[in-house]
This record gives sequence, structure tokens and C-alpha cells, in this order.
Amino acid sequence: MTLEECNSNEWKHILGTYNKEMYENGVNKGVKFWVTNDREMKIYYKNEISIDEQSLFLSLLKNKKSNLTSIVLSNHIDLFSITCTKAESLLLKPIVKTFSEKKHIMGWNNKSIFILISNVEIPQLTSPMKSPAKYLYLSILSLQGNNIRITPDTKGIFDETEIKGNKLFTQKIDIQKHKSDELAFIFANISSLVDIEVIEVIHYNFSEYVNIKSNQKQELTKNIFVKFIDKSVIKLIIDLNGLNNASVTYGLFKLATNDINYILLAFKYKTDVIRKNFEVNKVIEIDNKYYGEDDIYKNYQAFIFSIHSSKMNF
Repeated sequence: MTLEECNSNEWKHILGTYNKEMYENGVNKGVKFWVTNDREMKIYYKNEISIDEQSLFLSLLKNKKSNLTSIVLSNHIDLFSITCTKAESLLLKPIVKTFSEKKHIMGWNNKSIFILISNVEIPQLTSPMKSPAKYLYLSILSLQGNNIRITPDTKGIFDETEIKGNKLFTQKIDIQKHKSDELAFIFANISSLVDIEVIEVIHYNFSEYVNIKSNQKQELTKNIFVKFIDKSVIKLIIDLNGLNNASVTYGLFKLATNDINYILLAFKYKTDVIRKNFEVNKVIEIDNKYYGEDDIYKNYQAFIFSIHSSKMNF
């Protein structure tokens, strides 16, 4: 909407008409979109004609959409009414992009193992529309040491890179600048069957790690902590106080990095995980089953502990 239209306080009405190709046979009944707009623009939306409203278009409070709101375009009609106080644009974009190649959709704060069987495959990262954090932390590891070439679908996410052998690829992506539909990238030049581990981390306040570097008593104000250990450690003993009937997950894991930004919550690792409900005090004793082991792919050993709660009062 132009500055003149905004200054005149006029409404702009947009009618989205039926798209037979897209919607017939119910193929795309759940086509999800997100809308981003400045607070200076007011947007009202509905996908039906109601007899209790005086106008085909709308300005009722119940139809008002807030900034960065998900809209599911799944009907034969989409009605938008827009007004603004300064020149603005309405942007409708898909949550994820469509590709003809095989696509793998990642969930945030998750680990996925891809068995790549095609010459080109597309991992699609995702992020919340209203992210609690500025960055998404991406790590990629070839579990057999095969060379892999990765290319971002959107320029500026990262540079085209060849991941060689057991080298871990890590990247910090600004998700304030790049939204979910811009977070796909391409695996290419696959010479044979390859298993690839992809980890995507977006930090919430309750999922930020404390890295415990000493063996001394430490008071924690966060819900999760990690303790990296040397392969010569035989057993860990952890004395915990003040859990107040907390549900927890913990375990000893092998990791490809000691950067805590790229570590998932303990229960996301799925294997070698212990789940418990703890009272106020608890002593954990855990044997190091990786004692003395060398690993060319994951050469860090760490004890990871997570409280299953977004409350920060433990």
C-alpha cells in the first residue's frame, strides 16, 4: 500500500479466488502460509462469507491477524482487508518451499539421520514464526566419511561447501533475517549410499546449557547442564540437590563437537538415555561405557542432564 493510500485511511480489499488446479480433489487442503507485516499495517482475514456481516469484506476484531501469524489457505475463497498508517507491504509465503527432488523436513531442536540414495536430496530446516532466539545452529556429519557437497537454496545462509571425510560442518544462521521457507539446502555429488546426521538447534531460555568445567560444587539457575569428560574417566558421580519432584533425562553421550550451542536436550538423543522422576536430592552414578575409546567421528564424551520443564524455578 502506498503512502497516499495509508494517509487517506482507505481500506484495500483483496479477494483470493478459487484455484481449481491447486485445490481440486483435495490435494492441497492444508496449504499453510505465514504472513509477516509491520505493526503499522492492520490485516483482517477470513475464508468464508458470513450472513451476519454487513460487508463481503471485513473489519471485525475476531478477523484481525497479528504480526507473524499462520494462515491456512485451504478454501475456495480468501478475503483480506488491509489498512495502514505508513507505506507497507503484505507478504504471503509458504512455511516450506516445494521441490521436485526428494525432501527431508527437519523439526527444530531435533536430530535426523538421512540415508541418501539419490544424487540430489533436499533437507528443509524449519523455524518458528516468532522465534525465541536470533540464531539457528546447524551441524552436519557424514557417518561414513564420504565427501558431500552442500549448497544453500537461499544465498546468504552459508557458502557452498564440500564436507570432507569426518569433518563436522557447523553453521550459525540468523533466523530473524531468513524465515522457514528460505532454510532449505541441497545435498549433491553423492557417490554412494551415505548416512548423514543433521542436527538443528534453536535455543529457548529453558534449553540453554550450562557447561560445567570443574568438579566443584556449582549452583545452577538453568534447567540443563553438560559436563565434558576425558576418555580416561571410568565413572561419574553427580550429587544433585533441590530438584523438587522434577522429571529429568540424562545420559553419557559421544558428540562431534564440544560447542554447547549445537547440543540437543538429552531426551532428543533417543538412545543411551535414562528417564527418571527425582525427589529433592539424588546421587547419580554412571559408568563410562566409552572408557578409553577413540572415535574419529564423535571424539567428545559428555554427560548431559535435562529437566523436562520450561519453568526456571529449580
